[in-house]
Amino acid sequence: MVTTKVYRCDSPEEELETAWTEEGKDHFNLCHKCGKWVCDAMYNADVLHCADCTPWENKPKYCSHCGLKVGITDTFCRRCGTKLQYREVKDDD
Repeated sequence: MVTTKVYRCDSPEEELETAWTEEGKDHFNLCHKCGKWVCDAMYNADVLHCADCTPWENKPKYCSHCGLKVGITDTFCRRCGTKLQYREVKDDD
């Protein structure tokens, strides 16, 4: 992990913990199911879970922000720029 400033503590472990608390957590997402920290690519923001807990099953068909129908390869909405998120598939879908 690259930090923007130097952290001075009594041990390397304390320095790492301080850097994680001060800067690192801002770049990762906490899975609300298992408690694992993951990057955006492995995070299903629609359900606040990591991809291991809730895999991406259905690509979005419409932008959740503006409602525009989106293409199968779109990552961001072409109208409003919102990042498109997958949704959790439930057994009754």
